[in-house]
Amino acid sequence: MKKIFMMFLLTVLVAAVQAQILQSFKDDNGKYGYKNASGKIIIKPKYDFAWDFIEGLGIVSIGCDIDMKGGKWGYIDTIGKEVIPIKYDIIDFFYDDLVWAVLNNKSGFLDRTGKIIIPFEYDGAYSFSEGLAAAMLNEKWGFINKTGKIIIPFDYEDIYSFSEGLAMVKLNNKWGFIDKSGKIIISLKYDELNEFNEDLVTAKLNDKWGFINKANKVIIPFEYDDVKSFYKGLARAKINDKWGFINKANKVIVAFKYDELRDFSEDLSGAKLNKKWGFINKAGKVIIPFEYDIVSRFLDGKAAVKKEGKLFKIDKTGKKVSE
Repeated sequence: MKKIFMMFLLTVLVAAVQAQILQSFKDDNGKYGYKNASGKIIIKPKYDFAWDFIEGLGIVSIGCDIDMKGGKWGYIDTIGKEVIPIKYDIIDFFYDDLVWAVLNNKSGFLDRTGKIIIPFEYDGAYSFSEGLAAAMLNEKWGFINKTGKIIIPFDYEDIYSFSEGLAMVKLNNKWGFIDKSGKIIISLKYDELNEFNEDLVTAKLNDKWGFINKANKVIIPFEYDDVKSFYKGLARAKINDKWGFINKANKVIVAFKYDELRDFSEDLSGAKLNKKWGFINKAGKVIIPFEYDIVSRFLDGKAAVKKEGKLFKIDKTGKKVSE
């Protein structure tokens, strides 16, 4: 009897939770509202855009266009009450329990009750990441914490949010990385940088690309015309306008002869040769001939392709499996 009661209670609780999961919908008049998991309208359509609810709050707009530009933005709760007033020019999702917003061309941060935690006094900002937010003042960027205290001075021309303890910064038109104390970890000498991936970052120096690690050591020399980040141990690289694959020891895995390449997915890479796409394996062997105008990556053993104006899917042998 006790077991039956507990199962009944669990069923009731699950139903109650599902009832509170609200999803936005658009009516015939182009207005957005919210329905629960059963399809019942909980909040009547009156917004020009609405995001699905996340952790009990939903972003809504009044006055924005179909591209979600313009208008005013705010947050509502599950009964439609404005928690953060619909008066902001831009508003983001919550990160680290604070949300970045723009009001009268100034950036600030609010909490989940709509209270202003960091005043709207910055010329620009990014959402919090790893406890710090990039902010701009007088055309210079720095970092602030969740109380608004300046942690890294406003010295930089451009800046990226922290990821794995490092942030990319620009000074005197050169890029490098700093840590959360503001210490330079990767010298500010590179023409371009990207974010770290598989412990290496693509870097451009004197018009050539290579890879460096977090100790600022050059792992792959600056000898390529272009490179893409490593993915599962391989990176696309370009020499003399042709693409191939290299590994982290800078060994050529797939020869430099392709017009374009995609990262490997399910052990196959989309490759373009003489204006047509096909698929190769990690040994560089052609598995599916170059006869398609467009290809997607493989997912669950299938890839979408286009040939002679028709779109359809193929399997990993090249056999057509569906329209």
